[in-house]
Amino acid sequence: MTAGAGKNEIIISLTEKELTFLLRQSLASGSNAIFAPNLQAAITNGQVELYGLLQKPLSANLTVNIQPFLTNGRLDYKITEFKVGDLSLPLVIVDNLVNWTFGGKINQFIGSIAENYRFNRLDLTDGKVTIDITAATEGSAKDLINLQINSFTP
Repeated sequence: MTAGAGKNEIIISLTEKELTFLLRQSLASGSNAIFAPNLQAAITNGQVELYGLLQKPLSANLTVNIQPFLTNGRLDYKITEFKVGDLSLPLVIVDNLVNWTFGGKINQFIGSIAENYRFNRLDLTDGKVTIDITAATEGSAKDLINLQINSFTP
């Protein structure tokens, strides 16, 4: 992972390996883990593909393709494919399932980021994601850099 730019500007670059590590830390660790430790992330064609063994609410292989994008400086996403085993679920069902399962927490998280940060650029190339962010204040820029440093130890 690399970070750098101007005073309130932060550029974050993550490889697939680093993204996988971060996702495993948040989704596949602890006694209440949603995924088994084999969770994997792949970055291709402007999308992030997550795949691994889902443990809750049922045990099954899961593949989710997510297309992140920027709208007026705000980070957003669209799920483009959702497979449980070999079964592809209709995206309208997936949207309802995600909203029901996470209770709007994803949108709350994105909204809280939007209060302090503006996303200038988002690039997803084969194996790497690069995000260029401008913080509203120098303090929020330092908070984001500290979060990166403290939460990432491969």
